[in-house]
Amino acid sequence: MTQTSPTHELSKVIANYYKCLTKVLLEEDVNINPYLKQEGLNRATAFSSEYPHTLEQYYRVVKKVVANSEIDGVGLKFGQHTKLTDYGILGFALLGCANLVETAKYASKFISMTSNLLEMDQRVEKSAAIVTFRELQPLFWSQPFLIEECLSETMAMRQALLPELEGQHPIKINLTYSKPSYAKLYDEIFQCPISFNQPKNELWLPASWLEIPISTANEVASEVCAQQCELITSHLSNQGDMVDRVRRTLLSHSMISILRLEEMAEELHMSPRTLRKRLYESGTSYKEIVNEIRVQTAMEYLSGSSLSVQEVAYLIGYEHSPNFFRAFKKSVGVTPEQYRLQAAG
Repeated sequence: MTQTSPTHELSKVIANYYKCLTKVLLEEDVNINPYLKQEGLNRATAFSSEYPHTLEQYYRVVKKVVANSEIDGVGLKFGQHTKLTDYGILGFALLGCANLVETAKYASKFISMTSNLLEMDQRVEKSAAIVTFRELQPLFWSQPFLIEECLSETMAMRQALLPELEGQHPIKINLTYSKPSYAKLYDEIFQCPISFNQPKNELWLPASWLEIPISTANEVASEVCAQQCELITSHLSNQGDMVDRVRRTLLSHSMISILRLEEMAEELHMSPRTLRKRLYESGTSYKEIVNEIRVQTAMEYLSGSSLSVQEVAYLIGYEHSPNFFRAFKKSVGVTPEQYRLQAAG
């Protein structure tokens, strides 16, 4: 099998994501072009695996679609359109698995090849196989796109691997968020009991599904693909290490006076130019990381303390509260006061 570069493999997957998202929008008579244009993309670049795509940019496009398109259940519909081959080498690794036990192992182990915002795992309790999805950071989007996508595509993938499961449904689904206005769509897709406002996002499946042989199983091909997945995820992890180092360093200093990029580079024993380049290769920038840390810290203060909004703004490095208000609302979608009320329940 031909070796592929980690960055090219990720770009291929993201290009397939854009194609899938476009299909969803076309079915709803919505044009994706304005959303792509806001990110400096067009259909040619978005659909090209040669373009240096990043998950961060892709999620910015999705966030705008979810917020402005007025399409119900974008993630649910997206997941129904995905195919195993959309995931490149990982998809071929899954196709070669012997059963759903192996597919769950690979899907959770190599999830960074498909998303940098999620974790998943599978456990078995008595007669149920329980797939758990966890967002690595709260997104506060107007729809729970990521969890909806995972639920929908997990069912679609299992039925693609095991056609004999057609007509069979999950045992139940538990979700951490409130019941959406389009909850009827969940009933149509999953046809099982669904509970909202639960502690975890869980998809409960019959454990009897796990050992059913997959007709496309190919142990050698699956292992070869898995080895390439190992190399790709290792590369992606090394890229992420730089972002994590910057985050940790920021959090170890007072937020009142944020380190300038030059100061951060000195802390990390590299030139500012090298730091910029390393962060760019990881799909982000120093400014984006600083803004992310500021917003996350503000959310902790707002939900876990009685500090005034003005005091929170000062503690995360804003001299002028209005600048904090604008930055917070742009990132979270609500004002600091509204977020505090939501967090209080």
